[in-house]
Amino acid sequence: MSRVRVLLACAGWAALTGGCGLFRSEPDLPALADVNAARAQQAGQWARLERCIRWVQFDPSDGWERVADLRSRFPEDARLAALVQDLEIQRGGRSAAREIATRRWQEQPNAIHAYLAARVEPSKEIQRDFLARALALDPSLEQAEVLQIALEARAGEPKALERLIRLLRRHPGLAEGWRLLAELGPLYARPDLALRAEQTEPWSTFDDPRRATLALAGAELAGGAPERTLEILAPLGESDADATVLRAAAHAAAGRPVVARDLLAELIRNDPHHAVAHFNLGLLFRDYLGDPVQAEQHLQRFLETSDLPEEQDLFRRIQAEFWLSELRQARAAATAPAGA
Repeated sequence: MSRVRVLLACAGWAALTGGCGLFRSEPDLPALADVNAARAQQAGQWARLERCIRWVQFDPSDGWERVADLRSRFPEDARLAALVQDLEIQRGGRSAAREIATRRWQEQPNAIHAYLAARVEPSKEIQRDFLARALALDPSLEQAEVLQIALEARAGEPKALERLIRLLRRHPGLAEGWRLLAELGPLYARPDLALRAEQTEPWSTFDDPRRATLALAGAELAGGAPERTLEILAPLGESDADATVLRAAAHAAAGRPVVARDLLAELIRNDPHHAVAHFNLGLLFRDYLGDPVQAEQHLQRFLETSDLPEEQDLFRRIQAEFWLSELRQARAAATAPAGA
């Protein structure tokens, strides 16, 4: 069984450029010492989660029985409930997990079951309703509030980031909140916040260390530290495609666009449909190497091949279409007859 990502996963890696900041007046984040103290208080809870992972990995049949028994003994543990749901998704698929969550909510409409139903609900409107119900039943269910903030942020609510920081100040050991902050930092043009969030990792021994390495490297890159980014990526081999994308971006940011080009070109030779590599090559040729023909080709190739998740794809797709329009207009103007 592959490693299980229990909490909110990051949306993806930032492109070579950033966005516009919305505000800079949010409260300060809790100190790392406070985070570590809260983490220590939660050691028993994280140990329960790790036991569940090991049980299911070692003996899926008997492990499920043991997990179900543990879940029944800690019915208010939102993290344990989320982990069991993630294992259900891994075991039977998201549709089956949604049916289970809906049935549990109908049979026992409590805050945890509303939260679980929201986690697997595809409709954003219904998801919001489930989260509102969860928090009405239990205002202290921080995991539901994190998911609610995530929905607000993705809908363009400018105060979502400030709300998340205030939540983390009240609950510095809220791993789900820190992981959402790592995701939202780049969206709000705040790489400093994303870096602070990634510095709290890892939260458990069953987290994928590769993911943490990539995320920290991405946060350092977004914060303007390309050489530090390359140091962090050093343990990951040259065959790691995600690390290659980040290395290329770091070299470009450090003033080595030809090195970046070669890395991305090699990645595309090995994987012709790597959407992010095509996108970043298009950007590299457009802004760093002054080759509009190659830029146009790779941006068009990105639009033709991208199968990224919607939240990762939308920004890049909008940018690619806009840049393509500019490139084609410039080419048309350059080839138009004089005086036309």
